Amino acid sequence: MIRLRRMALLMGVACTLGLFAVEARAGSLEMIVRESGPGGGIDIVIPDAAPLDTDPTIGVINVNTALLNAMLVNYQFTALGANSNSPGSAANGFLSQNGTAQLLLGQTGSISIIAADIDYSQPVGLSRTMASSASNTFTNATAGNSDTFRSWFNGSNTLPVIPIPPNPPGETPSPLVNLVSSADNPNSQGADAAKTLVSLATPYGLSNQKIITLTGGSLGALAQDQYAGSTTITASVIPEPASMALMLGALPVLVFGLMRWRRVAA
Repeated sequence: MIRLRRMALLMGVACTLGLFAVEARAGSLEMIVRESGPGGGIDIVIPDAAPLDTDPTIGVINVNTALLNAMLVNYQFTALGANSNSPGSAANGFLSQNGTAQLLLGQTGSISIIAADIDYSQPVGLSRTMASSASNTFTNATAGNSDTFRSWFNGSNTLPVIPIPPNPPGETPSPLVNLVSSADNPNSQGADAAKTLVSLATPYGLSNQKIITLTGGSLGALAQDQYAGSTTITASVIPEPASMALMLGALPVLVFGLMRWRRVAA
């Protein structure tokens, strides 16, 4: 019965927003929110520049949390968003997400937030490295509550299958970053996953997933997790043609000098 009511609400909100939405250029960036626990299991997809996104800028999602919260049962958000620089820059390709999630009183379970984008073509280099970083602050949260973050390099350049399996075929995951609440209130953590070498596939996609599990809280002091997570691709630099020619031209001189020094030393 809860699921039927939620589906009816989703359809109603979508129809209402569709009547008033202005035409906007679509982007490939998207977010997907899914609750576990009683009444959970429904994917709420938030495309870039769509009705649930209040920021018309391509590559930026700023979620209308009032509308999103009306679709949730166990959790609510006071802020939620994502940023992407697809197709990337000479310095990096990046995808980030951030938000503040709260557990509603009397509810249980976890909430998953996925950010994903495709069609990255930069940076260009001899090899690429993926860095995955996360930080957060738990407030009114029971010791042992968790916040996990993982990134994926999508060599297939496709948006992820939901839910994301631990090791999707043809895609490269980062190590898991696991942040755990302590007894302090509030308490903050931050960690970087070990850097991961990834393929030179172009174009490519990026995705990351935050999973938050909260317990505790009280009236006026809900258990809360304010978080940020980022995925960054960097590349070793390909020497410019002029620099390469200079290096190759200097090599014979260096070899000749070394041979002459060895003859003199002998």
